[in-house]
Amino acid sequence: MEIRDLGYEHTPDGDETWVERREKRSEMEAYTINKVILVGTVAGPPDERTTANGGRVAYFSLATKRKVTMADHEVSRTDWHRIEVTGAELARADGWIRRGSRVYVEGQITYGSYERDGLSIPTAEIVAHEVTVLRRPK
Repeated sequence: MEIRDLGYEHTPDGDETWVERREKRSEMEAYTINKVILVGTVAGPPDERTTANGGRVAYFSLATKRKVTMADHEVSRTDWHRIEVTGAELARADGWIRRGSRVYVEGQITYGSYERDGLSIPTAEIVAHEVTVLRRPK
């Protein structure tokens, strides 16, 4: 990958001159990372559906907690995440993911939107590549 860089450079006699420098960057520097790791509690049973091509997909909500400092005290906040599970991960986790399960989820975040009453509502989902049940409810 070639990167174009514009800037000032000093000439041998000490003058500054505006130059264009071209550098080769390694291929790794061109990549980005979209990786999410969550550990939380499943809020309810997965909502399983069949896709248009006959595949299975399941969605479930995962709750994670965090502490937020407000003025002079800490407050616990719950964040809700929509998790999408498909393919081999769905087959492996089938029957194990249920309300109250403590799970480890690794995947990537995707963004979308839908229309409601003429307004575009933004959405975010975690597409799970790995789901591990850490503890099942009693």
